[in-house]
Amino acid sequence: MDTRSSWEPRDGLRQSVVERNLLDPRTQEARLKDFFGYWTEMKREVYLEVKTEF
Repeated sequence: MDTRSSWEPRDGLRQSVVERNLLDPRTQEARLKDFFGYWTEMKREVYLEVKTEF
């Protein structure tokens, strides 16, 4: 399960908290298997994203 929570405190500024692989600490990504020919394991991650436009 992945989630993304975003808010825009003012015009041109967006802040997001992104969480990936919340239900499983490790998961295999099939889309990378097709490209590289083997499974790629992705770990659980949480990060903050800040985007500004001016």
